[in-house]
Amino acid sequence: MMKLLKTTTREPVPAGVFPARCYKIIHFGTVPDVYMGEEKMTNKLRIDWELPTETKVFDPEKGEQPQSISKDYTASFNEKSNLYKDLCSWLGDLSKLDEFELNQILGKECMVNIQHKISGAGNTYAYVASIMPIPKGMSCPEPVNPQFIWDYEEHFDDSILANMHEYFQDKIKSSLEYKAKMDPIDMDQSPMPTANDDPGAVYDDDGKRMF
Repeated sequence: MMKLLKTTTREPVPAGVFPARCYKIIHFGTVPDVYMGEEKMTNKLRIDWELPTETKVFDPEKGEQPQSISKDYTASFNEKSNLYKDLCSWLGDLSKLDEFELNQILGKECMVNIQHKISGAGNTYAYVASIMPIPKGMSCPEPVNPQFIWDYEEHFDDSILANMHEYFQDKIKSSLEYKAKMDPIDMDQSPMPTANDDPGAVYDDDGKRMF
């Protein structure tokens, strides 16, 4: 099983449009969230892309490695959700699909439009403004990073969780799904609906399959 190394704060990736490849999907689960000043529990996930043409030396022993960027989403395939809009921009119209498994994008190439913003603290950070398919005739370099999914069914491993950044550990451990895994007796209901007796299936709030 691959080991995820803890990361440190670094300069933001450059702004621009770059070929990218999805190499990591983390399903945080249903976690505490604040929206417009209101506290609520929200089903969240994170998608990471490597940028094989934008390299940097993070470890002198390894030499140049691709930079990466991520985006957090509410885990919903509602047509108004950011996740649905980005996937449609990337993959095409998904409205005719009865179900879509998010693991289908693992290893898939795209173009990411990265822009910069200034935070309230005055720091510059990069974010994914939009995602597009690779133009015809263009290719994305071969993957470099190991591809990885974290969820609460087929891809659950506490030894991997222990090597994630503390922020991710805390977020995952705050989820209803993680608490149900650790102490299922105390959980009187499942926060994630399933169907057809498929224990590996994960559905969003609208009943559409994600994993």
